[in-house]
Amino acid sequence: MALSTVLRRYRYRLLGVAIAPLTLAVLPSVAHAHAITTDYRLLPERVNTLEIQSTFSEIESFPNAPVVVYSPNNPDQPWMTGTTDENGKFNFQPEPGVTGVWSVEIGEDSHWDQLDIPVGNRGIELDQISQGDRSPQLADHLANHSHAPITVAVASLILGSIATRRAVNRSKG
Repeated sequence: MALSTVLRRYRYRLLGVAIAPLTLAVLPSVAHAHAITTDYRLLPERVNTLEIQSTFSEIESFPNAPVVVYSPNNPDQPWMTGTTDENGKFNFQPEPGVTGVWSVEIGEDSHWDQLDIPVGNRGIELDQISQGDRSPQLADHLANHSHAPITVAVASLILGSIATRRAVNRSKG
């Protein structure tokens, strides 16, 4: 059988096979849809002060984002609250003499980031800062919203298969 005959006979199936992966690639991903990126640096002009800057969707600052700081002495109660400035920046300076892991949360709901900032006897341990874990409630909230793209992808694949089958049946008859 010639290649042109095969292509003509199976063109709708080939089209469905080509479109299905594209459908999955185009759908938004929850992890990247509205991501907050947080960078930080020690300020050389201020002793033991960490400048934290959050950006929204990797390109624009995250101005006026709520910030909550938790002390290692009482990790369930906010030690301080505030907001980022117009450039998405917030300066964190731990209470002198309080060592342990401080937690800084920036943003709210699905636009949220957390840094765990270890503070030792010499101050902020820059090389030990890590991304914090989301609270279980927020993780559940985000997990519930992550099903929408999967549902759309599955529905698209099913509808595409049905449309392909109908087109193939029409071309035969």
